[in-house]
Amino acid sequence: GTYTISAVSGDVAVTVTGAEKISYTVTAPAAEGIEFTGESSVLYGEDYTFTVGFETGYQKGANFAVAATVGGRAAQVTENDGTYTISAVKGNVAITVSGVERKTFSVEMSAVTGARIEGEKTVAYGDDYVFEVVIEEGYEKGADFAVTNAGAPLQPGDNGKYTIENVVSLIVLQVTGVEAIRYDVTFRCEEFDDALQNTSETISYGAASYSFEIELNEQYSQSEGKFEVYWKTTEGSETKLEPNGEGVYSMSNPHADIEIVVKNVALNEYKVTFLRNAYIVYETQVKWGEKLSAEQLGAAQQALVKDLGDGVQFKAWAEPVDTPITEETSISGLTTL
Repeated sequence: GTYTISAVSGDVAVTVTGAEKISYTVTAPAAEGIEFTGESSVLYGEDYTFTVGFETGYQKGANFAVAATVGGRAAQVTENDGTYTISAVKGNVAITVSGVERKTFSVEMSAVTGARIEGEKTVAYGDDYVFEVVIEEGYEKGADFAVTNAGAPLQPGDNGKYTIENVVSLIVLQVTGVEAIRYDVTFRCEEFDDALQNTSETISYGAASYSFEIELNEQYSQSEGKFEVYWKTTEGSETKLEPNGEGVYSMSNPHADIEIVVKNVALNEYKVTFLRNAYIVYETQVKWGEKLSAEQLGAAQQALVKDLGDGVQFKAWAEPVDTPITEETSISGLTTL
């Protein structure tokens, strides 16, 4: 590196050309999810400036840091509004970035009474989110049952779980259309289809028991003895119930549709009295809603005439005798000599 000019005999002028600053290499960071912008080299003594951005779906984590070494030794890195600087570089530069993480989205869950959503509370950007809807005991999916994410309907997979693929935004789950399970109770009179006032009812799944009273329409009553009341499921045998002292029947909730069967019901019969001047000449019984038969009218007429003696002829009845009987009835007879 020593130059010699021999036997100098005059003024000397030395010129040097082709000298250049030392160039140092820059090793960019290899962290996942970042976008690094900076030159691949830097000249001796100059400042090196670069930026660190983030790919879609990534962000600074709680421990985010940018560091560098120059010539194998830790160097100071300053940051100003997203731009990083290493001052007066005098060696090869290696930059590292740490604490980068994928974005995460929270999962909002809104479910109706009787159902719950089971799944993680957050999901990372780009991941699939899997959850399931659990229907709680005593409830069932109604005809309008639906599961949605931000209003968009979702369908379960073959395993019954729901999957939202490649998540890139907040998840807002909602479950609707869950109904409390209710069981139908129907009533039937064994002897007469229209005897009961009791109408169909329902029992909720959560009810411990079911109680009722037997109510008959006015034209019916208990036959000899007392009601016999049974309950049965669609496929089951009859089970007899006994009332309490106030005529109330109770049974444990069978968690099934049931039929209440009432036996020993009779159609009411009413007394029809035939009179002559308030004097009873004949009495008979007629079932509710039926008319007096020709035989009954004939017997009443004969009794009236017989009561008056020979020579008396029957004229007419003072009250109509062709209307249905729905209560105790008195009918007066008219006669002529």
